[in-house]
Amino acid sequence: MTHSITSLESAPPVQGTLDGRILFTSDRFEVVHLTLKPGEGMELHSMPFEVVFFVREGEGTLRIEEERLHAIAGDCIHVEHGVKRGWKNTGEQLLKVMVLKLRK
Repeated sequence: MTHSITSLESAPPVQGTLDGRILFTSDRFEVVHLTLKPGEGMELHSMPFEVVFFVREGEGTLRIEEERLHAIAGDCIHVEHGVKRGWKNTGEQLLKVMVLKLRK
């Protein structure tokens, strides 16, 4: 097949309690759309691959190890593999983030 289309509404959910949807996955690359309600967040965790976050809507805090970054719509943030990170919606609206996982 030369192409595929996945809508956000029909994308399979990620495991856990957060609203994450897997838009694309392969052995080298994964795209997840994450939606966090105001006050909602995820625990600090590390992954064995690089991640690029693109904030589509809203605002929040991305904790990278002990550093806290305030991120708003339009921000793009790269995090190396093995580095602990976690999001929290610190705004009053939904926080929508595209998560691009770069596997080796």
